[in-house]
Amino acid sequence: MLQNCARLWTAGAALILISLPLAAQVAIPAAEYLPVTDGDIAERSVPFLTQADYLADWGYVEDEYELSGTANIYDYVDNASQSPLVGIVEANLPYATRLIVRRPAKMRKFNGTVYFDILNATRGFDSDISWHYSAQMIMREGAVYVGLTSKTSTVGFLRDEFGRPPYIPRNYSRYANLHMQKDGQVWDMLSQAAALLKADAEPTNPLAGFGVERTILMGYSQSAGYVKTYVNSFHNDAILSDGRNAFDGFFEGAGSFASKLPNPPDSNNEFNPPRDPRNLTMHPVSAPVMRFQTATEVNTFFNSKITRQTEDDSPLVRTYEMAGGAHVDARQKEIEIQQNRDELGLEPPPVVCKPAASTLRVDYVHSALLSRLDDWIEKGRKPPASRLLSLVENPGSRPVYELNSDGNQVGGVRLPQLAVPTGVWSGEHWNLWCLLHGKYKPFREEELAARYPRHATYVRQTRSAIKDAYRQGFLLREDGREIYWQARMSDIGERNSRNK
Repeated sequence: MLQNCARLWTAGAALILISLPLAAQVAIPAAEYLPVTDGDIAERSVPFLTQADYLADWGYVEDEYELSGTANIYDYVDNASQSPLVGIVEANLPYATRLIVRRPAKMRKFNGTVYFDILNATRGFDSDISWHYSAQMIMREGAVYVGLTSKTSTVGFLRDEFGRPPYIPRNYSRYANLHMQKDGQVWDMLSQAAALLKADAEPTNPLAGFGVERTILMGYSQSAGYVKTYVNSFHNDAILSDGRNAFDGFFEGAGSFASKLPNPPDSNNEFNPPRDPRNLTMHPVSAPVMRFQTATEVNTFFNSKITRQTEDDSPLVRTYEMAGGAHVDARQKEIEIQQNRDELGLEPPPVVCKPAASTLRVDYVHSALLSRLDDWIEKGRKPPASRLLSLVENPGSRPVYELNSDGNQVGGVRLPQLAVPTGVWSGEHWNLWCLLHGKYKPFREEELAARYPRHATYVRQTRSAIKDAYRQGFLLREDGREIYWQARMSDIGERNSRNK
C-alpha cells in the first residue's frame, strides 16, 4: 500500500523521496482455516484465548485463520516538522499471523458490523480485553468480533513459547507457520485483513457471503496507540477495490496520551513523545473517532488529559472519560486471572489490593459507546457530546480530580451507581500492582442508613438514575436491567426497613 502521495526508499544510507500520484489499492491477503482437534491438553489444537463454549450459548461460533501476505514498512516523511505523513522504507516483507473470528452461527443473524480488535500485547501474549468489555453487546446485536495478533512479540509467543515451560503443555505446532519480522508491518496487516473481510466473493474470506457493511477498528490500552496512528497516517489512503475505506470508524479504548511510532526501533521505544501533535487526530478523516478513557488514564498513569479532543476540534471526534472507572476493573481482573489459569497455568502474585479494586463496570460504558459508534456510522445518529472529568489545579503538583460531597469525581460519563452512591470509586491506587485496578471504599453502615432509610428508597433512586444514564446514551437497556436487579437484591436499607 503506497501512502500519502510520497514514498521513501532506502538507498545505502540515504533516504530518497519519490513523489507518487495516488495511493495503491489495498491488497487482499490469504487466509487458511486452522481446524480444532481433540485430545489431551498437550495434543489438542484449539485457539489461544478460545471462547467456543461460552459462544455456543449465544448462538455464536469461533473460527481461527492463519492470515498471510506481504507488508511494507513505513516511517514519517518529515519527522522534524512532526507531520503524520508516512512513506515506505522497506517493501513487501512477508508475514503470517492469526485472525480469530467470533460470529453468529447463522448468517442471517449478522447485522453487518465487524468490530476489529488489535489484540493487546502488554503481557507478552495476546489479551482480548475489548472482547470481554463488550462481548454481550456484540452478540445481542448480531455483530462479528475479529481479533488480530499484531506484534512480533505475540507472534513469537504463539509460535515458539506456546505450550513450553513454565506454561502448561499445549500443542504449539498449531502456530508453527506464524512469522512477523518487524512491528511496523502491522499497518498493512490491518488494512489487508479488513479488505479481506469486505471482499464478500473472496473464497478464503472468513465471512464470505455475510456481506460485511462496516468495520470498526478498536484497541484497548497500548493497542489504542495503534488506532491513533492508523487514523492519522493510514486511514485516508487505505482504499479498497470498490472505493470504500478499509475501516469505517475507530474506537480508542483506555489508551495513554501517545500514539505508536509507525516504525519503532525497538520494544522500549514504541510511542511518540508527549506533546507531539501526532498523538492527536490531525487529519480531517472521513470516519468517526471515539476516545474512551477511564479515570486511571486521564490524570495518573497514562496522562491522557494532554490529548483530549472533542467535537469542538472536529465534528467526527468524541472523547468520553468515565468517572470512577479503572483501567482493569474488578470484574475484568477476575476474568484475566481465570484466563491465565486456563490458558497458561499461571497464578496471580499473592498481593491483596486494599482498598479493593473498583467495582464500577467498565463494560457497561464500553459497550454503550461502541453501540453508539455503530449507530453513528450506519444511521448517522450523532452520539452524545464529549464528557470530560473535571480537574482542578494543585499548586506544586499535577492537577487533581474535582470531587463532589460524596467523595466521587465530578464530570465525565457517570454510571447510575455514582448518582446513588454506596461508597467512593476511583481509578487511582497507591500500590503499584493495584494501580490499574483502581479502588472502591464503601460507606460506613451508619452513613448508608442515613442516606437510604428504606430499601425501597435506594431501589427507586437507582431506577431513576438508570433511566437518566440510558437517555443520555451511556448505558444499554439490558445493562440497566442488570444494575436494577442488583439494587433489588442488595441489602441496602433492609435493616432500617425491618426495624420500622
